[in-house]
Amino acid sequence: MWQGLNAELEQYGITVVTIGIDVDPTNCHPYMDKSGATHPQLVDTAHATVGALGFTNVPMSMWVDADGRIVQPAHYSPVTPGWGDRPIPEGLPPRILGRFEVLQKATDRHQEYLSALRRWATDGVALDPEAARTASGLRSEDEAMAVACFELGNHLRHTVGPEAAVPWWRQAHRLDPNNWAAKRQAWSLVTTAEGEAPDLMQEDTGPYDGNWLDDVLAVGGIANYYPPTTW
Repeated sequence: MWQGLNAELEQYGITVVTIGIDVDPTNCHPYMDKSGATHPQLVDTAHATVGALGFTNVPMSMWVDADGRIVQPAHYSPVTPGWGDRPIPEGLPPRILGRFEVLQKATDRHQEYLSALRRWATDGVALDPEAARTASGLRSEDEAMAVACFELGNHLRHTVGPEAAVPWWRQAHRLDPNNWAAKRQAWSLVTTAEGEAPDLMQEDTGPYDGNWLDDVLAVGGIANYYPPTTW
């Protein structure tokens, strides 16, 4: 999908750069290899883009102009159709069925987003730098502390062991419950068996007192899963 956008928009001088956010880059490599992409593909193993740019979920993007100025800060960026029209397989376990039902309630905005992206590519219609700074907002003290807690936990995970990260990542989740990148990272590490592909269900979270389905329902459903976005 991103490769197709890059091929479409490069005639206007735009380059798509995709970033996988995962403390273990080997989780991203198979998807990168299969994509056949010619655009730059990066892996953010430190979650630096979460703290610096505000990427708290996937898919999220930002637009940067030719002078290196942000003209659309971090935002929800759907580029494929939603789940609304996809049939749900029969006979699913209740929890997996619940996940599908939540996803189907998401409003499909991919055409709206693609139209906005193409307008920027062809006509330069985006926020001016000052408006972009205003739209970015200020990080609260709790959000900033959550980023620091996650970074410390990640450091301890590599230098001491996985269990050393748990109290710091729990604190990060408590301080900023809307940072889904941090929560999904912790859940996935707990529920993914060694040598297996990353677990996307993130159901049994063990030490983190949460899981994707229950946490999404707790914030009011999929409509509140991504930050409000206007392009």
